[in-house]
Amino acid sequence: MEESLAVVQDTVATEQGGREAHIALPLGIIRGLSNDAYHADRSALSSTRLKPALVSGEHFLAALSDTDESSEALLYGSALHTYMLEPEKFDQEYFCVQRVDARTKAGKAEKEAQLVVCSARTPIPQEWRAELEAIRWSAGRHRTAARLMGGAEREVAFVWVDPETGLRLKVKADVWNEDLNIVSDLKSCTDASEDAFAKQCVRFGYPLSAAMYCEGVYRVTGRRPEWRFIAAEKSPPFSVAVYRPTETFMRRGERLFRQALRRVATWKADGVYPPLQPDGEAQWIDLPSWA
Repeated sequence: MEESLAVVQDTVATEQGGREAHIALPLGIIRGLSNDAYHADRSALSSTRLKPALVSGEHFLAALSDTDESSEALLYGSALHTYMLEPEKFDQEYFCVQRVDARTKAGKAEKEAQLVVCSARTPIPQEWRAELEAIRWSAGRHRTAARLMGGAEREVAFVWVDPETGLRLKVKADVWNEDLNIVSDLKSCTDASEDAFAKQCVRFGYPLSAAMYCEGVYRVTGRRPEWRFIAAEKSPPFSVAVYRPTETFMRRGERLFRQALRRVATWKADGVYPPLQPDGEAQWIDLPSWA
């Protein structure tokens, strides 16, 4: 089912009455796809865009129009992915900037000079490079992490149409080891211990992501893969841990994934995207079970 990287330019009307060019990626497996091209396809839903549907229709619409991906945490994660998964592209895409005191005349001049050299590359703090190297070293000495990443394909996109709802969906796998039939997701974190990373999974909706990625690989290849998290600490000692989700974890992800899809399909059909509390009534609230 693999298709070429040829994309379809689709010019559509915006709400402001203008014209905007969209990219529609072909169905199937896409290799060598840049992040910019992947994100430019607004016709297919990614897990990031789908998760807010579990909150409300308004949150879902807000996420569709949100293009702000400039936070330091997201930038660090992006740099880590490139350094670990596509190291040959790192110096082409990022420029390590030395910290200077821009309040002084000399510091301001140095900052401007660095930005000139930076050109079109994304500037990141100089100290990040040593941190990224430490993480890569930790991953290399972790037997399972090294096995998962060794010989595997990196940054492979899968695009498909959900047979139940008819929605176009897309995922971009960090690491796909076709021989082992395992998809691995590289995640930066402050604490890679089991309890801390489990809380991060809940906070950021990782179960839905895992289910959606596995579904995408299955729909495109006909084989349902296993899933692994490669958790990498972004501060000393830069430990790396690999986690395999339980059946309970994956079943929860599949339920949330299907729930979000059905909500979006219903909202699209009705043309109504409800707010957080549609009836405007107060709700009871309690502490979570782990509190």
